[in-house]
Parts: sequence; structure tokens; C-alpha cells
Amino acid sequence: MRTRLAAIVACLAAGWATAAAPQGQGAADERPVAEQALLQAAEADRADIAAYALEKGAPVDSADRRGNTALAVAAKAGAESVAKLLLSRVDAPARDGWTALEAAAMIGDEAIVALLRAHSAKE
Repeated sequence: MRTRLAAIVACLAAGWATAAAPQGQGAADERPVAEQALLQAAEADRADIAAYALEKGAPVDSADRRGNTALAVAAKAGAESVAKLLLSRVDAPARDGWTALEAAAMIGDEAIVALLRAHSAKE
């Protein structure tokens, strides 16, 4: 996995938009490189790389092929540093442009609003 993570980070640093797996090396991954880097970093507990991927445009709600978000991947891997980083970004807009706090407030879910505020979500 270190080799794959290093390759994805190199592609991200080079400004590549996508980087599919070479032929014969598994199914092609057509997601943007920043998203691939975030998910790989979450699995490897590399908060430095996760922060870089977010800086380069990976949405905080990036998900793998199975639908697992980066936060779920980090949780399953015991990647506490990445989980903390992602939780600190609860005020980052999702792909639809809404923050989690805005979405919870819009539907009137006071419990979720309180939870997100406890994690420093900005209004």
C-alpha cells in the first residue's frame, strides 16, 4: 500500500486530475487523484497526506467504490489522526455545496446540530 500511496501523492503533486491503475493491476480507479490520495491516507493514518489531499481539492465527503467515506475508512483502520483531521473539517461543504451543519439546521435536527457544534462546525 505504501507504494500505491506514494504513487498517488506523486500524481497529486504533479497536478494530474486522474490516475488509473496500470493495465492488469486491478480495476481502473477513475476518481480524481485528490480523492484517491485522501482515501489512501485515511487507510494508512497519514494525516499529513490527508491534509494535502484536502488542500488540493479532495471533498471531505470523498468515498471509495463501496461508498465508505474517508472518515469511515479512517475509523475502520484505527486512523485517529486522520479521523481528527476530518472531524475538524465538518464545516467544509459537501459536493452539493451545503455544510453538514447547514443541512442539519435546514431539516431541524437539533441533536445533529448540537453534535456538529461540539466539533466546532461553523455556521
